[in-house]
Amino acid sequence: MAEYLIYAKRTKPWRDKKGKLQQPDKTFRALDAQGCRVTNLDYAFSYATKEDAQERIDKANPSIEGVIFEIRKAK
Repeated sequence: MAEYLIYAKRTKPWRDKKGKLQQPDKTFRALDAQGCRVTNLDYAFSYATKEDAQERIDKANPSIEGVIFEIRKAK
């Protein structure tokens, strides 16, 4: 059975929890169940079908500007 991961990349500057302005991301990273970028795929949340992953993206806050999402098949 194939598994799918959601990847994301910020394309605009953003502020971290401390209020410091951060530059846009250079690469896509997989997301965990809370929507945070992870560096290790063991921590990424996987979806059974591509439609499940797309549904999760659609349910995300639509006011998120400057974020690009991709759905990729897990290897």
